[in-house]
Amino acid sequence: MSLSAPRATTDADFPQSGAPSDQLEAMLNWAVLAPSVLNTQPWAFVVEDDAVLVFADRARQLQRLDPDGRELAVSCGAALFNLRLAARHFGFATVVDRLPDPDQPDLFARLRLAGSVPATDAQDLLFREIKHRKTNRRPFAEMPVPEGLLRELRAAAEDEGARLLTITEGSRKAELGALVAAGIRAQGADRDTSAEIQRWLRPNRDPRRDGVPDREQAGWDRVSYLRSDAAIYARQIERLAATAPALLVLATETDTPLDWLRAGEALQHVLLAAARHDVSASYLNQPVEVPPLREQLAGLIGGAHPQVLFRVGYTVETSGTPRRSVSDVTMPTPPPHVS
Repeated sequence: MSLSAPRATTDADFPQSGAPSDQLEAMLNWAVLAPSVLNTQPWAFVVEDDAVLVFADRARQLQRLDPDGRELAVSCGAALFNLRLAARHFGFATVVDRLPDPDQPDLFARLRLAGSVPATDAQDLLFREIKHRKTNRRPFAEMPVPEGLLRELRAAAEDEGARLLTITEGSRKAELGALVAAGIRAQGADRDTSAEIQRWLRPNRDPRRDGVPDREQAGWDRVSYLRSDAAIYARQIERLAATAPALLVLATETDTPLDWLRAGEALQHVLLAAARHDVSASYLNQPVEVPPLREQLAGLIGGAHPQVLFRVGYTVETSGTPRRSVSDVTMPTPPPHVS
């Protein structure tokens, strides 16, 4: 099967009678469609006989925005959730060991096939949304997100061991919007951080299959301050947050690499559940990335450890950011550790 175009891969391409390693490699076409910070796609996979090893690709870590690797781990957790879901869709039970080897801190997970089991209807419905889920950086329609759907999203996060706080009240959204604006101003004032973000911007005809193309930024993306004054952009995004149908904070009770990985699995579960109802998301994670603001955000949500702040709502279709091919992210040996 082709490993060069994950978005074009269909069920018909899956090697039903192939070796387990071929089937696992095919499943990676769905794993790589997970969201990642600035579309860095900071993952690498090693396929064994009946298992996939999920590694951090430290060469793609954002050293200024994400020095601890929190958002890298969240991104890899989202890819792991897609891989779990693909395995179930194609009829396999799995065993997942997270952070299985303390001597290999970049080895985030080992997923092993463990016999046959049919997917549930709910799992199949979520799987179908992997290709449809896309980040929306544009304003949302002025329509509320129903409380019943917000309850479903909270339950999805709990299924993965995380908490999801859903905020629809105007004054609380305004408080969070002020934190986002403060984060934008802080990052915009730091030349090294701005330069790091700039490296992941992509002109529309750029052949690279990562980063955020101009067509997807729509004047509202977190990097827009690089083309205008950070304070002006901060005010725009503060209004965008305050008027969003709902702001969501994904949080964990503790704050370890395992929590970050599980937060990524929870994030993707939430995003796919939302996509089933034509609800999309965009990220406002600056308060998580600036340590003093993260402390303030934790106080606003009751003391849990915030991992991702994002807004959700109804939107028009977006083409989505590009993805590297499976052949680009699989390797025979683990990627080198970058200290």
